Amino acid sequence: MSDSDATRDSVTVAFRITEAEFIRGCQRGYRHSVYMLVLVPTTIAVAIIAAVSLRSHNSTFWFAVLIIPLAYWPWFVWLQPRSTYSRKSTVRELRTITYSATGSHHQGESYSLDRPWSRYTAVHEYPDMYLLRYRGGNTNTLPKRAFLSQSDEGAFRTIASAHLKCHFLVS
Repeated sequence: MSDSDATRDSVTVAFRITEAEFIRGCQRGYRHSVYMLVLVPTTIAVAIIAAVSLRSHNSTFWFAVLIIPLAYWPWFVWLQPRSTYSRKSTVRELRTITYSATGSHHQGESYSLDRPWSRYTAVHEYPDMYLLRYRGGNTNTLPKRAFLSQSDEGAFRTIASAHLKCHFLVS
């Protein structure tokens, strides 16, 4: 990263996210989600306890109580992102995002929104993308291919690290 990267006050990227990137981003985001780390084991434990209780009372409903949460979570992690990508048109739009000292400005073909840094919680880097986690448990997937140059990526890293806890890969 050059000295000019540190002094840039904004960086803009434009891209269309692919289905594979969207799915990988969702699945990677789940790994960093406190909600998922609590919700999945809790619902499975409650289902097991409820199923054991129902079975001990000779209910035939115990199997459904057990199988529904056990089937739901794999569906949610592996199949639901693909369904969301095909169903939600805004996911597939050309998007332009500008990152600056105030946060990020997102411009799609049918939407526009501003998200201040206070709404984000962290950035996680992967070899092919960045995941920007924001409050509420969701993430934004930013493919590295969206950066036109190493200078742009360096400016993004500098801006993000000034405002968030960043989990960057060691270069």
